[in-house]
Amino acid sequence: KRYVEGKISELESREKENREWYIIGDIDKEEHETNKILIQKKKTERFLELENLNMEISTLENQKRWIDWLGKHQDWISNMKSEYSIEEKKNIIHEYIQKIRVFFDKENNQHSLRIELKLPIVGDRYVKKDGGGYKILNGNTIKETQVLPKKKGRKPILNPTEKGGLEIIPPIKNSQSRWSKS
Repeated sequence: KRYVEGKISELESREKENREWYIIGDIDKEEHETNKILIQKKKTERFLELENLNMEISTLENQKRWIDWLGKHQDWISNMKSEYSIEEKKNIIHEYIQKIRVFFDKENNQHSLRIELKLPIVGDRYVKKDGGGYKILNGNTIKETQVLPKKKGRKPILNPTEKGGLEIIPPIKNSQSRWSKS
């Protein structure tokens, strides 16, 4: 990365020299424009190379974070529900989750969740290499799931309120049940 940044700096210096040569009359306008185009083309290539290097570095750092995450959290994942307070659980969520989207299907009266994680840990795994160390088989950063309704039976009637929300109205008893004695 430092090498590529150095090459970009060199190209910027050459761009400045090219401008100075044109201004003092050492080169003509056509030569100046040709040099300017060549330098700009090479700078663009170097910037793309730098961007790719940054992405590779980020990927390596994320893989290291994933391995660190495994070591740090493997023991307590199974006991999380009973051993941690709500505040601690929120902190864990903020550390690993980028975004949670909730959708509601009115027809089925069911919610679905789309959870976007900061690391690709959905369905990923790691395998031990022969020479030591680990190889990470990347997963996905997105997990989609459906929240199943807890109760079966009659659905409440939903009416819009004045504030734009929904209000639950209990079912109106308009007929006798066959089990009632009245």
